[in-house]
Amino acid sequence: QHVPGSEPITGKDVLKMAKQFSSNDVSLKKDTTSHVTAQFVNKINAHTAPVKDNVISTRSDGDLPKAWSPEEQKKLEEAMRQFPASLGSDRWTKIAEVMGDRTKKECILRVKEVVALLKQQKQGASS
Repeated sequence: QHVPGSEPITGKDVLKMAKQFSSNDVSLKKDTTSHVTAQFVNKINAHTAPVKDNVISTRSDGDLPKAWSPEEQKKLEEAMRQFPASLGSDRWTKIAEVMGDRTKKECILRVKEVVALLKQQKQGASS
């Protein structure tokens, strides 16, 4: 209702969606997770700083042993789409397995780092 160009959503529509979601409809949860993950990845891609020397992270505070390459970032984004949040804590274990030389903790920290960067850029843009 508040998004320009979108069709209005009635209270009945909202209640119907809430009932579907709370009734443990796995397909709806999966669709929602996929949609949210896709939005997250699109925001990352839209706001990623220019790549310097083929490295997209210059973090060196000891939390991450090495910078993330563009290839690793892309692989992380693909793994996030492949393994939805509905997997719970197993999600990050599976993502780390796909990443190969990155640990579960490193993957989680990278996502937090990118989210913080996006928030910072969004605040800067709105000022």
